[in-house]
Amino acid sequence: MKKEDFISLGVSEDAAEKAANAFEEAVGGVRLAGAVETAIARSGARNVKAVKALLDLSGVAFSADGAVTGLNEQLNALKTADDSAFLFETPGAAFTLSGAVPGETGRETPDDRADFSKLNYSQLCAFLERNPKANL
Repeated sequence: MKKEDFISLGVSEDAAEKAANAFEEAVGGVRLAGAVETAIARSGARNVKAVKALLDLSGVAFSADGAVTGLNEQLNALKTADDSAFLFETPGAAFTLSGAVPGETGRETPDDRADFSKLNYSQLCAFLERNPKANL
């Protein structure tokens, strides 16, 4: 909010100046925090919160053109350091899943009914004892 907005609300001119400055400072802090987290995420960090905790944010600020300064050097240092390199994705390493496919039942006939044709009599009796309301 601008000084004029506070004055239109009935605030004195001195208080409006202080409130406008405090508002701009708070908004600037939120913008900077968002820009820092975005830059960390774009750098390939696996955990943004962990990487942010290792950064010295006192020297990080917006430049005249709107870019964040003082952050890339710190991120590059963390990427190359042996004790923090694990926090970043390694280029070329592809993550692949194997095993069960989500959404598939693993049965040839994916309905809700169990296949009782492969059970012997004692297995069927044991199943019916455990599930008395089962619909065969």
